[in-house]
Amino acid sequence: MKSLRNLFVIAFIGLMLCACQDTPAEVKQNMKEYGDNKQVKESEVTYCSVEQLKKSKMPEITDSSLKFPKKVDFSEIEGVEVLSLSTENNFLIEQNVEKYTTLFGVGKGKMKKQDDSEENEWGKCLDYNSERERIYLDMLENGGMAYMAGKMYDVPSNVVVNKYNKDREDISKVKVALSDGKTYLYKVCENIEEWMEKNMHVDGIKYKVSDVYVRKTKEAGNKENILSMCAEYEHKGIRFNNHTLPLSEEQDDYSDKKLTTFLAVELGVCNSKSPSFFSRNMNIRMNHTQPIDKVLDFESAVNIVKETMSGFGTFHITEIVPLYTLNLKENSESPGAKIEARPAYAFLVKTQKQQSKNLGILKVNNYEHFFLVDMVTGELTTDLSIGRSG
Repeated sequence: MKSLRNLFVIAFIGLMLCACQDTPAEVKQNMKEYGDNKQVKESEVTYCSVEQLKKSKMPEITDSSLKFPKKVDFSEIEGVEVLSLSTENNFLIEQNVEKYTTLFGVGKGKMKKQDDSEENEWGKCLDYNSERERIYLDMLENGGMAYMAGKMYDVPSNVVVNKYNKDREDISKVKVALSDGKTYLYKVCENIEEWMEKNMHVDGIKYKVSDVYVRKTKEAGNKENILSMCAEYEHKGIRFNNHTLPLSEEQDDYSDKKLTTFLAVELGVCNSKSPSFFSRNMNIRMNHTQPIDKVLDFESAVNIVKETMSGFGTFHITEIVPLYTLNLKENSESPGAKIEARPAYAFLVKTQKQQSKNLGILKVNNYEHFFLVDMVTGELTTDLSIGRSG
């Protein structure tokens, strides 16, 4: 029987292991020494307003072993805040079970509670699986959920024919052939965002389809496409972290304490209106927001990364984006767990490894290393100094 735990192992943990690469020992030691003084003194940096931040451009870089992209774009930022979040708690109430079993076409009475032995850090679980109907639904107490039906019930053998990043590429003229006919890809993305907003609404959050893989199954004579999509959580123009792997810190008893997490929504689309595959690792509520009027300016963030990391080897930073990093107050994403979301400049090093043929898109697999500069404090966090979970 499929289970959400197994789906997450396949779609999340297994893929994360493929993305990880050991950091050289001397870099770890050097970064550990740097870590004793992470907080940047205010006198060393300058600050700007959000309006000024939106107009930021890549400064001229000299005398650095790091390579940076030529351009950045922060123009979509509407505001910068520190967010108090929590994972869903008691998500398996009757109202939610009825809502999502109706949405996905599964009789409410068919959902079965897993034995206590099957519970994990995400809380209690209800699931339904039918090979005859080719439908699967899983719901967790912290809002995690997985659904697959029809072609998406099992991953069909397929090839990727095109990849699109909507933030950087114009897809206005791209057409795809789906089960309900040929249509424009941008329209399908809009339909999926509307579906997400209607059925997975979170106050203060917008959903943005950021990446699409156009696939074709290897069935003889098949002319239809299936689409893999990544949907990102966004608040006032800044996405929630789904780019970087969770970080952990070794404790005195040699156990690992999880420090950060990420939010991921994977989708598989066969028709233009709704997904046939949906998976998220948890869901969140926004409890409180603290507006930030002045933020560390972008040039200061670049200097922090350049001056700190130039002695630790050559890194080709391929992308720089604003992200809300998700810092755990507890050591898990259990139901009701508290999370602080902090705005950061994310300096990302893209991986050269081949991506999985899994139907979902996990952006954490796209990046080999990352450097996060807090927009408020200037603190630098990198996977080179703290262990990556997975």
